Parts: sequence; C-alpha cells; structure tokens
Amino acid sequence: MNTLEAIQAVYSHLKATDIQSAITGRMCQISRPKSSDKEDVVVNCLGMPNDQLQKTIVNVNLFVPDKYVVIDGQHQLQPDTARLDYLTGLTIPLLTNQRFNGYWFDYQQHRVLYDRESGQHFVNIRVNFYCFVST
Repeated sequence: MNTLEAIQAVYSHLKATDIQSAITGRMCQISRPKSSDKEDVVVNCLGMPNDQLQKTIVNVNLFVPDKYVVIDGQHQLQPDTARLDYLTGLTIPLLTNQRFNGYWFDYQQHRVLYDRESGQHFVNIRVNFYCFVST
C-alpha cells in the first residue's frame, strides 16, 4: 500500500458516512479547493515506509470559516469553536478503531490550527494508519 491508497481508504470510509451532509463544502483528497469559504474536509497523509508492517499518519482536516465577533467594540474574525467542536465530535468516532481487510486505522489526537492561506482555522485530526503487507 502507498500513501495515495491510505488517503483513499480513509477518504472513502468518511465519504460513506453522514459527514458529507454535515458540512457546507466538499470532501477532498490532499488539498482544499482554492479560495473556499465553506466547511471542507481534507484527507492527506505523511510518508509511508516500505516495511512489512506499514504505519503512517493520515490527517483529516476539518476547515470551518471563521466568524465575526465583537470584542471591545471591534468586529474581529475568530474561530467558530462551536462548529469546529461539533464537526470534530462527529468525525472522531468514525476514525476510532476501524478495521478492514488488510489495513486498519485509529484516532490518535486532534488540535486546532490556523491556515494562513485561507485565513481560517481548522481541526487537524491525526489518525494512525496501519497496513500489513503479506509476502
């Protein structure tokens, strides 16, 4: 198995769930649509070794547009923490202890990050991905 196949496996698993209908944007592999102002899910992956037991990290990034709030009388963009939390709560159970023929994956951790390109925040969910290559 290679990194593109690992991405496809997690992407296909999520695509078959209710996540697609819960977001306002798209589900994508590797990168987010340019200039998206919607809620998008992007699945990408770190490198995968060529060992008998292959292990990598698959990232599931949940992008949510920031929202304007008033702080000290000024309108400012801030992360939409309620929406980030909601989508994270929907997604993590779908990535926890999932086993398939020849590979499996499990939730590792998540954190909120800022995307400089879009000027928006997102939740990065890290997933341990394993594949046993039989000889």
